[in-house]
Amino acid sequence: MRRLHVPSHPLSPPPPPRLPSTEGHLSIDLEEMEQLDSKRCCRSWTGFYREAAGVRFTRPRTLVFRGTRWWWFCLTGTACTIWLFCSAGFTRSCGAGNATFNKGAIMNAGFMEAWQRGDANCFVFHDVDLLPEDDRNMYSCPPQPRHLSVGVDTLGYKLPYFLLVGGVLSVRGDHFLRLNGYSNMYWGWGGEDDDMGYRIKQSGLSITRPPTTLARYTMIRHLKRRPLTWKVRGKLVRTSGRRYRLDGLNTLKYSLLAIHRHPLFTHLLLDVGTPPENLVRLDAH
Repeated sequence: MRRLHVPSHPLSPPPPPRLPSTEGHLSIDLEEMEQLDSKRCCRSWTGFYREAAGVRFTRPRTLVFRGTRWWWFCLTGTACTIWLFCSAGFTRSCGAGNATFNKGAIMNAGFMEAWQRGDANCFVFHDVDLLPEDDRNMYSCPPQPRHLSVGVDTLGYKLPYFLLVGGVLSVRGDHFLRLNGYSNMYWGWGGEDDDMGYRIKQSGLSITRPPTTLARYTMIRHLKRRPLTWKVRGKLVRTSGRRYRLDGLNTLKYSLLAIHRHPLFTHLLLDVGTPPENLVRLDAH
């Protein structure tokens, strides 16, 4: 088992104070975003947002899995409005190459790199294809894990089922350690977010959500990656409650190939390996 180094963090960061001003509903225009100028965002050369008046709020460390550069630019452009009032850091975690995708392992690796730097205890795991529609949906870490993307336009702005935590999830660092992170066993598209929902339930934590009127997102249309067969995904999800202590951060294997610090974000290039042969054979049948 992998022994986790736990830096000294405050276990319960204070909730952010009331924002000095918010715009409420944000207009999402994907065509206009292609022309977005990143200089509109309040930023410093350290890669962290700074609130103009110098007030420091709870700082989320945002992890975003692999996506196209344009999607990432759209996300940082719209989220800029939300984080303008906060001291926040973007970490973009990307898998190397075009091998079978493992979102859970990439999220775990991004978390470990940020956690070991010891500068954050609030993490927002954010799919890069979701754009927030309202800046009153706070990107912070309350006492329990918080599922922020309650309503997505492609799902009719309705939550399909209670244990869904995919899309955008905020969680304290000590809670993420308690959950043992995401599962590393989901290769291909789908399953790891449902697994996380069961982990939260099994660990004794609770899923909280903001009001649906605020927690609204627009999804950028794109082709989804090839999913695991339902036979494989279903078996993994059904056993997640009893597997979570044995599969996650403590079994994570990865290599940090490169780290690039930009004014707006930190970019991690990660190698999380390839699917095990037994899974490849099972998925082929």
